[in-house]
Amino acid sequence: MVGLKELEATAAELRAEMKRAERALAEAKGELELVRRRFAYVVDSPEAQEAIAEAEGQVREAEARLQELRMAHEKAVKKLEAERKRLRNQEEKQIAAAKKRLPQEAQVFHKARCELLAVLAASFEQTMKAISPVLEAAEAYYEAGEEFEKALRAAGELREYGWPQSWRDLTEPAQVLWHRVIREVPIPRFELKEEEDELLDWWTDLLTRTRHLARDFPPVVMTPERRRKCEAEAQRQREELIARLQRQRETVRTAEGR
Repeated sequence: MVGLKELEATAAELRAEMKRAERALAEAKGELELVRRRFAYVVDSPEAQEAIAEAEGQVREAEARLQELRMAHEKAVKKLEAERKRLRNQEEKQIAAAKKRLPQEAQVFHKARCELLAVLAASFEQTMKAISPVLEAAEAYYEAGEEFEKALRAAGELREYGWPQSWRDLTEPAQVLWHRVIREVPIPRFELKEEEDELLDWWTDLLTRTRHLARDFPPVVMTPERRRKCEAEAQRQREELIARLQRQRETVRTAEGR
């Protein structure tokens, strides 16, 4: 089935051709008038009859071509209007169907929002429980570091006052000691994977938007995967639009060049 854009392009092309045909007819009539003036006093001569007949033939051809284009354009316009009417009817049906299901969709959306907030709150509570031993470990770490800094300072092995920030803050004997300590007990390595880091950023951002989610009308919330899909789809639609506009421009230029 021919789409609306194609029908619009066809009608536009035929309009352009009609304008060219009208100019061609006007030129043919002007040429006929010139021929008649040229042979005004010898209109019965064979030369005049031949020239006039040829010019009249060009006028008839131009008139026939214009009439042909007018009929084709009228037919194209009818098809275009029929397609527009069909699309309007289809849109009206879609609007009516959407209005019918709107109350249910609103309830589903609100319920999903409430469930999201409940799950988010539960995840935060679980995180707080998981963070409790981390807080204890962090406090023990600070206290141990503080005692280490005091011992360094008391032993005269600290170049700068305060918590050491680099090797340069320790004297050489203290550097050798520290190097031996970390070699005997390897440092545990913990690194987030890229997707885990992305999810963590997303989750913390969602927590900061809890109040927004609890407003009368909540904001858009997408998972990272959903966001990537939407961005890819938006890019695909932009590329299709650019390609369609380019095709339409080429069609118009081709029609105008005929």
